[in-house]
Amino acid sequence: MRAVRLAAITALIGLAAASAGCRTAIKQAFSEVKGAQGEFILVQDVAPTALSPYNSFSFDAAITSAGPRICPPDLLSPYNEAARKLEQDGDLIDLYPGGPPVIRIQTEFLYSQKKGFFSAAEALARVKFLGEAGVVADGIVRAESESFLRGDNSALAEACVRAIRNFLTTRKSSEN
Repeated sequence: MRAVRLAAITALIGLAAASAGCRTAIKQAFSEVKGAQGEFILVQDVAPTALSPYNSFSFDAAITSAGPRICPPDLLSPYNEAARKLEQDGDLIDLYPGGPPVIRIQTEFLYSQKKGFFSAAEALARVKFLGEAGVVADGIVRAESESFLRGDNSALAEACVRAIRNFLTTRKSSEN
């Protein structure tokens, strides 16, 4: 119900702004609907079959060495919670049926920024996928939100986990 109400309000704001010729308001309305978005970028390319041997994955608790002013705890806690939910996601059972070998996912948050009037909320983390023999994949996850309503650290954390989920599923799906 809340989502429908938010979409209706956003649509009205967008229509009013469009009729007034204000593209900035339209862009902001779109950002409110879109919310936080994340992307995973590999530091170095990996073989398309790099994830094929793994039957399950687990997240280590996210860390940061940047300190609470640069990376506050209210980013790490929601990230860890979203990661635990992903570990238990039944939709991934076909790709990751469980059991060994397990790929461990280590995340170190490097930077976060709250939404400002003229700037987007942003989070940046280094993510390493570790197998028994060492690093299987190494990348950066970046989340951004220009939304005032969905631009808090919780939304950024969830966007980071969604980006990692996308990497896990597309890499494993393309191998089958």
